[in-house]
Amino acid sequence: MPAVPEECRQLWNHARRSLLANLEDHPEGRLLTAGRRQFRSLWTRDFCYAARGLLALGEVDAVRAQLEALMRRRRARDGQIPRGLDSMPSPLRVLLAVLGFPRPLGPRLRPEFRGEHGTAPIDSNALFVLCCLRWARQTGDAGWLRRHARTLRGVLDYYQARRRDGLIWQPAFSDWQDSVRRTRPCFLTHLLLFCAEQGLDRALDGGLGRDGWLQRERIEGVFFDPDCGLYRSQAGQPHISLDGQLLALDLGFIEPQSARGQALYASLRSHPVWRGEAGGPGCATWPDYPRSAISWTTRLVGLRHYHDRLIWSWLWALSAKVAWLCGDAPACDRLLLALAERVLKDDGVAEVYAAEPPHEPFRTRFYRSEQPFAWGAGMCLDALMARCGANP
Repeated sequence: MPAVPEECRQLWNHARRSLLANLEDHPEGRLLTAGRRQFRSLWTRDFCYAARGLLALGEVDAVRAQLEALMRRRRARDGQIPRGLDSMPSPLRVLLAVLGFPRPLGPRLRPEFRGEHGTAPIDSNALFVLCCLRWARQTGDAGWLRRHARTLRGVLDYYQARRRDGLIWQPAFSDWQDSVRRTRPCFLTHLLLFCAEQGLDRALDGGLGRDGWLQRERIEGVFFDPDCGLYRSQAGQPHISLDGQLLALDLGFIEPQSARGQALYASLRSHPVWRGEAGGPGCATWPDYPRSAISWTTRLVGLRHYHDRLIWSWLWALSAKVAWLCGDAPACDRLLLALAERVLKDDGVAEVYAAEPPHEPFRTRFYRSEQPFAWGAGMCLDALMARCGANP
């Protein structure tokens, strides 16, 4: 293995500190908030990605505590995992933080099932199951998974009511790109659910009991664009998002070292989404979404390009990991070194960065990029584990 650059060791230390800064001691265990200011809620989506970093640090008890806290509060009538947990309404938390009055978690946690636009998160249930599978693999505790098998089956049953024509139809503003009105079937949602279904079925030795309605062939036929060699973000739309391409390789939907994986990676490297129009380490989506698709609240705070032009720390780190998985060590190290330089300069991992060099943490009159950002910090640690085989 090539020598680990010293900057990677420094990146590890800063990412570790950023992630642990968001762990809070609570009556229900050590729990991970998404951030320390406006994101100081227990957001499920952020936690499920950031848990990779907690597991890299050996914080297995903290991950289990949060998984079980969410599991206890799943909605009985349809199995929905909460969007998040908090001791106050999360919109109020955000407002107080913007005004300069961030508040800690209180002892009594309440589930939130809908976001600011009144829609339920479409990806949280699949991400929750994937996180449970990752925890069980890391700890070797297959018994925990079997004990919760019935619950996890119910968590995935949530999607049955949202299927039509072999696809999942989602409400607007419901996936991680929640500033964008994405109502058509989206590749990322299908990818996450397919991997969660397949992974749970394997973990239970074929005991999932699914009818196999979500077919790989259907996903490929609807979303893969042979002209550019990548997956379209939404059915029938021109946009290419970095998230789906990276996670398809990271989650093993496409084996990175296979001929198909190498072709997907080569197509990604040659596409504008990999580096972005401004020459950065990778924008979220290309081309830009139309202004009419962006929520008015997002535009109001100056985040018009939140999920297209801007650079996300978690995608920056995942790009480096995928480069390594695909055998492109030079690209991996280039991305990690650039990320390390940015993180060291800021003394922590931020949420989102400006599209233009030097890619400083993004801020407007009404918004400041969250820092330390748990999701980005966790994915930095995950990427470094892949690159180094252990912590640097």
